[in-house]
Amino acid sequence: MGTYHIFTEANRYYHQNHDKTMFKIELVGLSKQSVFLNGLLAVMPQKEITDIIKTDLIVIPAVAPNFTALDAQNTPFLDWIRNQYTHGANVASMCTGAYILASTGLLEKKTVRSIGVLKQILSSYFPISS
Repeated sequence: MGTYHIFTEANRYYHQNHDKTMFKIELVGLSKQSVFLNGLLAVMPQKEITDIIKTDLIVIPAVAPNFTALDAQNTPFLDWIRNQYTHGANVASMCTGAYILASTGLLEKKTVRSIGVLKQILSSYFPISS
């Protein structure tokens, strides 16, 4: 939720100075169903990925600690990210969201910047450069 907060605050600040917002922020998911994280936090996407035809930027947030178990259920999401990238979207990730980004194949043979432990884990799964 940190990513959402950062962009929301940037919009608020920009609106105060320019009387308009800078970003259209949409929280998307495979469905609009709420997802509980560790039984503490419910995330409710505003739209389904199929509702977004084209976007300029995708920011993949940090994911659950057992991110390697997410592969099978995220195949449609990975396909959507690749398709958006092919059509011009910039794609970034935060923290363990790098695992989902790497799972798309978009990082193959690219230089990746991350914290040491996460970088070691990523390089054990994916062909990335230091």
